[in-house]
Amino acid sequence: MSSIYVELISPEKVVYAMDANSVIVPGTEGEFGVLPGHAPFISTIKPGVVRVETLDGQIEKVFVTAGFAEVHNTKCRLLVDKAEMLQDIDRKEVEKHIQEANEILTYTTDEDGKARAAKELALAQAKIQALDAFGG
Repeated sequence: MSSIYVELISPEKVVYAMDANSVIVPGTEGEFGVLPGHAPFISTIKPGVVRVETLDGQIEKVFVTAGFAEVHNTKCRLLVDKAEMLQDIDRKEVEKHIQEANEILTYTTDEDGKARAAKELALAQAKIQALDAFGG
């Protein structure tokens, strides 16, 4: 069976760079899967879980924030703002962020602060959804 080279890159580091059987990406227009020989395209990525099936059949799960996907015949490059292995996400810490963001939204009058809190709340809720859907 042929493979596809998957690169998952954030500003901090190269999270993933290796051959894989397939990858599933949370696109802004819906999830999409990439197999070897896929038609070239570019898509935006929304917060969610990238699932990479390794050559030995294991599924690697990485939570990503917004970004871009570039797909070619034998390569899938994912450029994201942030990425962390799903198993490394601490549910209690995320729940704490949700509580803090809700408090800011409730009690602050600063519009910039509210906007930042709303963004943090949406990201934390996406992490909880990812943990619920994919384990953790």
